[in-house]
Amino acid sequence: MKPPLVVQSPPSLRDASRTRTDKLEDDRLNRIVLESIASRMARVERGEQEVEVPIAQVAVGEIVVVRPGEQIPVDGEVLSDQATLNQAAITGESMPIEARSRTNVFAATLASLGSLRIRVTAIGADTTFGRAIELVEEAEARRADVQRIADKFSAYYLPVVLGVAALTFAVRRDPLATAAVMLHHIIR
Repeated sequence: MKPPLVVQSPPSLRDASRTRTDKLEDDRLNRIVLESIASRMARVERGEQEVEVPIAQVAVGEIVVVRPGEQIPVDGEVLSDQATLNQAAITGESMPIEARSRTNVFAATLASLGSLRIRVTAIGADTTFGRAIELVEEAEARRADVQRIADKFSAYYLPVVLGVAALTFAVRRDPLATAAVMLHHIIR
């Protein structure tokens, strides 16, 4: 007995035929992942004390303190101290940088060695990281017309190819010719 012929569509065809609901769910999950990278709390100097507060309660011009191993919660300018920063979340650069007085730093970067006192210049959605999240969302929302047409086309393409292959098999009774028809049209 011969094993059944199994045809699997290539990844690009499978991806194009996914439902709109699946894509919206992926977009929502991407946003959750991106937002989870950003810090939700900040250590702010208020008077003579350092107070940990939610990001929403930090004001531009305040001074935020970042300790070793912590994530920078805001965009700002370093006032004092120095630290080695991993800015891969913003720049994609894997090599750390040295931040010292007058260095501009960005939310979602990691202070791996050293601590910093930072004057806040931007918070939340106004930070470089916040704007990056918005740009990603806009790009996902504005799908090109060509992509929408390709999505509709791909929903019908595979069934048509399978129909042509079935017709080839019915006429020729040759499994090899049938497989050739399917592979020719699917891999193309």
